[in-house]
Amino acid sequence: MSKAGDLPGLQEFAAAHPEFDFVSSRDAFQSSCLYYGCHCGAIKTPQIVFWLLSKGTYSERELARCRDNAINANVKQMLLGLDVAGAEEGGAEVPELSPTGMLNMFGADEGGGDY
Repeated sequence: MSKAGDLPGLQEFAAAHPEFDFVSSRDAFQSSCLYYGCHCGAIKTPQIVFWLLSKGTYSERELARCRDNAINANVKQMLLGLDVAGAEEGGAEVPELSPTGMLNMFGADEGGGDY
């Protein structure tokens, strides 16, 4: 669902499986939901990155990997702007998930036209 940018599907899955750990769960390639959200899903739904970041604390290494592989330049900029200085003590500070904040980050067409 992260790859497809299916935010409603992820939210539905999270509601049905509250025990699922979006932060530490990995696939066979050691990639997280956030990685796929940044790499593929953000093309269709950039807000998926905000939502996945809100699910917990990601390591500086994981955030760097996601940033380096993000296809959308706005997502890269957003990940660059995260406060990762305290990642070892508690992780990155996540931006507010407000519609205005997302509009400022991604522009009116949600992706800033940068694909």
